[in-house]
Amino acid sequence: MTEAIFYDWKSNLEINILINRVLGLWPDGDDSFKPGFYVVYCAILIILATCHLLSQTIKLYLVRDDIEALAGTMYITLTLMLAAIKTFFVIVKMRILKKCFKTLRTNSLFQPRNHHQELIIQLGITYELFLFCYYGNEVQVKSNLVSRAAYESQWTDLPEDVKRSLTIFIINVSKPIDISAFNVFVLSLETFIKILKTAWSYFALLSQLIA
Repeated sequence: MTEAIFYDWKSNLEINILINRVLGLWPDGDDSFKPGFYVVYCAILIILATCHLLSQTIKLYLVRDDIEALAGTMYITLTLMLAAIKTFFVIVKMRILKKCFKTLRTNSLFQPRNHHQELIIQLGITYELFLFCYYGNEVQVKSNLVSRAAYESQWTDLPEDVKRSLTIFIINVSKPIDISAFNVFVLSLETFIKILKTAWSYFALLSQLIA
């Protein structure tokens, strides 16, 4: 009797390999990059990503007077920089990475076989989602305190021109900064709770249908 598979780990690996191949980070074979069409394709993608990073860096200077646009541009620029660093190490360690993926795909030892192992994977995915929502919520909360901090400063002793500038500044930062995922939903603890509630509702519905 074959053992039941609760979570198809290999399908996720195939999806990740496909995404990396489209992004120019997964050449054919078990080795690293070799001269050919795929290397040219990868180079074009790297050039486009570098141009986009440079454009975002220039935009930082252009939107320096708009605090909301500046924060959004900084977030995108830092994300692109981290992606560039990650891409560099993926390319450098490509051979080792391929060996690890090959082991995961061929060795059934890593395939979850019971509900406890499946629960560990689900908790890991939930924790990863929580991190994004938590830090997005922190940005929202801290940005909401900027206007209050400016108001609570010793502005009464400042010159009139500085007071006017401070008033404009408070108006500009009165709206909290929200970090969104593709402008679909805001990353916050409220969103995280909604995701958990929706997931539980679907789980309860499917459990009733199966029963």
